[in-house]
This record gives sequence, C-alpha cells and structure tokens, in this order.
Amino acid sequence: MQRNAKGGDNISTINDRVKAVRKARGMTLEEFGKQLGIGKSAVSKLEKGLCKVTDQNVLSICRVFDVNEDWLRNGTGGPEAMFNAPALDDLVEQLAQKYDLDYIGREVIRTYVNMDTAARVSISRFVMQLTRNVERSEAEMLAQQATTENDPNAAEVAT
Repeated sequence: MQRNAKGGDNISTINDRVKAVRKARGMTLEEFGKQLGIGKSAVSKLEKGLCKVTDQNVLSICRVFDVNEDWLRNGTGGPEAMFNAPALDDLVEQLAQKYDLDYIGREVIRTYVNMDTAARVSISRFVMQLTRNVERSEAEMLAQQATTENDPNAAEVAT
C-alpha cells in the first residue's frame, strides 16, 4: 500500500482496500483468509494485485466483515465509509441489552429515531413543558406541606 503526501494510507485500488479491511479488523493474512474460505497466500496475492479480486471475493468480504460494497469496489466515501452502519434493529438490541430495556423501551427508541425532525422537536417541547409543570406542582405541594406543618389549623382551612 502506498503512502499519500499526508502520510496516510493510499487506498486507491480495490487490492489496497482489501488490505485496509483486513488491517482495520486487526487480522493476519491467515485469519482473514480463513474467514473467507481462502488461503493465506491467496489473500496476499489479492492485496498485492497479483490476483484479480472477483465478484465472489467482494461479496464474501462485504458479507463476512460488514463492508460497504460501493466503498470496496470503488472507494466511494473514503476510508470512513469502509464499514456499513449498523442497522437500527441491531443498535436498538445493543441498547436493550446494555440497559436492560423491555419491549416498550425498545419501541420508544425505535419510534423516536424514525420520527422526522419536526416531530422530534414537538416531543422535546412537550417534555420540557411537562418538566416545568411537574416542577411547579412539586414546588406548590412542598410550600403547602410546609405551611401545614407550621400551622396545624392550616389543614382545617385547606379542607
């Protein structure tokens, strides 16, 4: 793999991108090949451009390592586009596992993420207003409780 003027890896060819995937996954030639069902020397030849990267190679690499096919074939989007973004269901499930969310918690997240911006703004405004109302009610209840505790006759007047 060549270096560009800024010192970063030049991944201008599909062969370079295959190597970049392997390196990004932290795998040896042998480990990478094993996952794809090919030998270490075949991976080396692919990376060096001594063998053509076939459609089957591309499809296997994309499937096994969750690589963005357009990036692998064409370099579209640069190195940050190497991997596919996780699907919403996968992300929701990760959050559910991490935070012990039940079905309702999962659906709250999924629904919110699928809302358009205007709907999200409306939800945010509603929550902020609800918070202000609850805080005001709690302050009034505390004030009333303090008054009742300080003046036993206040309870009779309040009823």
